[in-house]
Amino acid sequence: MKKNAVIFLLTVFIAVLYAGCATAGPRESSRPDAAPAVEVLARAFIDFSGYTGPSPLPGHQPEQHSDETRGPFTLENGITGDGLRVSHVGDRDIPVLMENFGNGIAAYNNNFMYFYIDNFELREATNLTMNVTFFDEAVGAFIIHYAGSSGENPNYVPISVSMRGRRNFSTATVQLVNCNFNGGVQNQGAQFRFNSASRIQKVELLLTSGGPAAGGGRGRQQEDDGMYWGGQP
Repeated sequence: MKKNAVIFLLTVFIAVLYAGCATAGPRESSRPDAAPAVEVLARAFIDFSGYTGPSPLPGHQPEQHSDETRGPFTLENGITGDGLRVSHVGDRDIPVLMENFGNGIAAYNNNFMYFYIDNFELREATNLTMNVTFFDEAVGAFIIHYAGSSGENPNYVPISVSMRGRRNFSTATVQLVNCNFNGGVQNQGAQFRFNSASRIQKVELLLTSGGPAAGGGRGRQQEDDGMYWGGQP
């Protein structure tokens, strides 16, 4: 009798368990939805990697108010770009030099190297992403100054980009926040500059639908083997 009762109870339990599995709906995932795709709204760049001209640079690249400042360009000396321009001198007319480093060419100045944004949408933006390709010459850092709207010296908001001394070209991604490229300008009327420790091959500016996260003016540097940070010095 007891044996039959046990068998009956087991049969009922299995039937209830099976019914619950069959009627239960799909479980809601606790994972957050995937982040929406970021759309690039505007882009500007200048690339020195194909440069074949003399050193130092003979003038603005491209020349100020030239047709090349109104859209994509390929100069006779091999510089390509769209919406960005570089001065041929720093403060006190110290020249911008072009030199081979490792397996490529880069621009540098023993003072400061000044850049101009000719793209209207980027000039009006308050938050931008900058990708900068540089020769990683020595352990240390170089500094980007950009025209912003906060800080002790808002026309020269600093971001420090770390170098590891790997003797190759690397690309860092930094976020420029609270920009003021129309109201606040630097020497020569530029919007941003690099200091003398930099060896610059390419600069790219992006305006995206999401925009960089505002706050802190910190730069995120990314390499093939991971990510590390360079903040305000």
